[in-house]
Amino acid sequence: MRLTTTTPLALALIAAGAFAAPALAQEQTPVIRVTATATVTAPPDEASITVGVVSEGVTAQEAMRANTEKMQRVMTELAAAGIPASDIATQSISLNPRYTNDRDGDSAARRIDGYEASNIVRIRVDEIDSLGGALDAVVTAGVNTINAIEFSIEDTSKLEADARAQAASDLREKAEQYAEALGTRVVGVISIDEQMGGRPMPMQRMEMAADSMSVPVSAGDVDVSVTLSGAFEIDEELSKN
Repeated sequence: MRLTTTTPLALALIAAGAFAAPALAQEQTPVIRVTATATVTAPPDEASITVGVVSEGVTAQEAMRANTEKMQRVMTELAAAGIPASDIATQSISLNPRYTNDRDGDSAARRIDGYEASNIVRIRVDEIDSLGGALDAVVTAGVNTINAIEFSIEDTSKLEADARAQAASDLREKAEQYAEALGTRVVGVISIDEQMGGRPMPMQRMEMAADSMSVPVSAGDVDVSVTLSGAFEIDEELSKN
């Protein structure tokens, strides 16, 4: 696990009554506002792949029948690879005419020249090491389109906690640095806002291998980040000096 931090900062020092209209002049708490982001990097433990079967036919029925037969073989291979039906979700099913142009002199007539059927599914694989074998199996069964592969971490709570703790430490440290530079000190926390961030990793490398080999896949790492924005109260008397 690797932890890195970045600290884009926005400083706002609001002096007492600095922006109050004369008729509404009132004491305002001097505040320093800062932002800090911490990122934790770890290897993924699950993957999501979007694959499908595209089939053609002279008639709509022929295209759809061919597509259904291939997709059934794909589902059988997925079950044999140990992937439960609950981890397979249909993303789209489509059937569209394929057109061509017939030329008669200077005119062109558009006509249907067949049909194309497609069935796209999203598959969750919770064992990264078995991903290459699963891809090889479904391609052998009839899959002819792979739209996306993303890697992620199923439970990011520990990584989020680590990133949050580091971001909070950086947030306080930066507030104190700015307060010291201004000749004052931090005396309290007014508010803290959090933004979560995560980045699924797209597949870095995939190559169709020989018939007797699995598809080689490199998973890379996944980033989990936490951004904190905080408002810190500073010593009012010192800030006036």
